[in-house]
Amino acid sequence: MGKEIWFSPSKKIESRKEIKSEGNNPVHESLVLVKDPIVDFNKNALIYTGLSLVAAPQIYDGAVLNTALQRVGVIAIFMD
Repeated sequence: MGKEIWFSPSKKIESRKEIKSEGNNPVHESLVLVKDPIVDFNKNALIYTGLSLVAAPQIYDGAVLNTALQRVGVIAIFMD
């Protein structure tokens, strides 16, 4: 009932100028600490998934493939 929405032009904000912290980014530092364990965990899970397919190929179905793809996706995200 008579409501209007107004849009203004986008405004670019330089966030680096607004942040007044010294030292390293704590989020980045946290990711650096967990990167190797996460990548190793997913590599090992991918290896065991492959070994289970070799040992019992009759269990191959879409769920196993989806799990393997998720593991590869996580590894790809964390690799530089």
